[in-house]
Amino acid sequence: MLIKADFFSKSAHQPASTTADNVPVSSKLTFASKITILRISLVPIFITLVIMSRNWACGSQYLPLAIFLFAALLDIADGHIARKHKQITYLGTLLDPLADKLLTISALVILVSRHSGDFFGSIPSWILAVVLIREFVLITGAGIVFWVTGKITVQPRFSGKTASFLLAVVIALSLAGTNHLILLWASIPAALATTIAGLQYTVDGLHQLLSSD
Repeated sequence: MLIKADFFSKSAHQPASTTADNVPVSSKLTFASKITILRISLVPIFITLVIMSRNWACGSQYLPLAIFLFAALLDIADGHIARKHKQITYLGTLLDPLADKLLTISALVILVSRHSGDFFGSIPSWILAVVLIREFVLITGAGIVFWVTGKITVQPRFSGKTASFLLAVVIALSLAGTNHLILLWASIPAALATTIAGLQYTVDGLHQLLSSD
């Protein structure tokens, strides 16, 4: 799906008629957007559960995993609802990736820093570095594109979706108490997909810069 937001024109604050694939776009707070907001509200709950879990009885340590999987299901649900009921909005295109990044980066930061004696599996620190570097490059690049062209075109990539899925698998394995060796091998394809997605989005940004008037 391709959505263009022109931040220097009046139309950026008004609902566009359709997206590039003829899906109507609304400016209202839709049910899909409300689900996305719920996903964001789950982030501090998830963080609190992970931090407090060291003092809990055996079995209750799976609560953070349950919250994480619930948030992942909501991610699938809000995307499906938005497409099926034509509830794609500018707010939704902003909140959806924000919800993903908040949950993923928060989980990685906490799980990388956990002590070896904890229930949760230890995620390699270098995968967090890969994710943070990609986000820094993309945010900086988006700012440059916006500054130069006055608009940002966002085109979701299969590599981006793949990276998100593989990172979610790594996080879920850690929350399930998987041993370090399995997490290490699972982190390798996640890091590769994250890097490839970052490169593709960077190329997209360069194309926008070169094609600007």
